[in-house]
Amino acid sequence: LSFGVDASLVAYRAVTSAPAAGEYNLEMTTITNQFAGGPTNEAAYATLAVSSNGNLKLTGVLADNTGFSESTGVSKDGVWPVFAGLYGSRGMLIGWETNLPSGGVSGSLLWIKPPTRGTYYTNKVGIQGGVTGTNYVPPVSGTQYQIVFSGGTINPAVTYAMSVAGGKFAPGVGVVDKLSITLSTAGLMTGQFFDPNSGKTLHFKGMFTSPTVGGAGFVLDTGNRTGSFEISLAPP
Repeated sequence: LSFGVDASLVAYRAVTSAPAAGEYNLEMTTITNQFAGGPTNEAAYATLAVSSNGNLKLTGVLADNTGFSESTGVSKDGVWPVFAGLYGSRGMLIGWETNLPSGGVSGSLLWIKPPTRGTYYTNKVGIQGGVTGTNYVPPVSGTQYQIVFSGGTINPAVTYAMSVAGGKFAPGVGVVDKLSITLSTAGLMTGQFFDPNSGKTLHFKGMFTSPTVGGAGFVLDTGNRTGSFEISLAPP
């Protein structure tokens, strides 16, 4: 009795002079969710650093608040692999990404999580997500934005106004005691806001990409799940 398994193998030659070297912010959104209860929108965010010699460093956070990182190389065509063992090597984040000649990043990733103990999505997760990324551009002082929190237990959605001063986000009039945001030099965001639906203060994590694209991330909600947020230019 014997068994046979066929599998395809794809390999890309690493380079010593990287195409589209630079700093990028990446966002992973859910395309296909194999199991009920997983995140339906924001699945992960990450920062990417590509050096001129082809070395690549990826660092990010999944929507269950699990961190991941990877160091690898990039091919002459800008293609590079993603693999991060998770949850005691019982889960993974895996896929292919491509650094575009225009300076962006595009690809897809598979996030697999078995039933496990924890705070968020403890049953299991099987998500195919699409990844997009661009070079980070800080917000411009004097620009007006809005941040919208939704999903999870946040129903209806909660919207706050913000302005930019000195490269930092400042809450709009009337929300000073309800919203706080910290923005790093790489565009990573952490903060908290008051959810009037639950009467609780919730924390959030994510990233800001550019003044025109805005930002996104997830809310560390209650009830074994997370919500999401999006930052966009304030409506005229």
